[in-house]
Amino acid sequence: SAMPIFANFTFNGGVDTIGDVDLPNDNSVFVQRHPWISPGFFSALGMPVVAGREFTAADVAAGGEVAVVNEAFLRRFNLGPDVIGSRMQMTQGYGADSVEIVGIVGDAKYASVKADTVAQVYTPRPPRGGAFPAVFFYVRGALDEATLMRPVPAAVADVVPTLPVNGLETLEHRVGANVAQDRLIATLSAVFAALA
Repeated sequence: SAMPIFANFTFNGGVDTIGDVDLPNDNSVFVQRHPWISPGFFSALGMPVVAGREFTAADVAAGGEVAVVNEAFLRRFNLGPDVIGSRMQMTQGYGADSVEIVGIVGDAKYASVKADTVAQVYTPRPPRGGAFPAVFFYVRGALDEATLMRPVPAAVADVVPTLPVNGLETLEHRVGANVAQDRLIATLSAVFAALA
């Protein structure tokens, strides 16, 4: 992905049309847009595909003119699962402007654990090049943290020897960091209440 999970960072994009429905040209049609999603992203993060499909390597090779939307997107624009196969015209975002909706995923938090669930559009990474200075990889496994993380730098070096690997952490740690301030305030509140 081009964006880290739970780092309070998002890209927004406008939606002009879905199928043959023109939408108002104002800020009410902005959605979070997640570019550069690779095949396997949703399964790696445990996000269920509730209709349609995930991205494939063929989608990437064909230029990435596909999108997966979440259930909040359907609610926001009063759509149903029959939206799969519809073309959507997007503005102000990275990736293709005209995409075919190929799948629907369950709602999930992305920018912040505490944020409301919002309409999201996921688009695949381009086959080559791009404008992002960093890429974030997500690995799923049944191994313990140390065993799972140990081979990651070598695996990356096999593909791009000069690419630095840093910031390795578990999703559990990332979630904890995202709510650390809230935990601190709750702990201090409990201490002050006990002292009162």
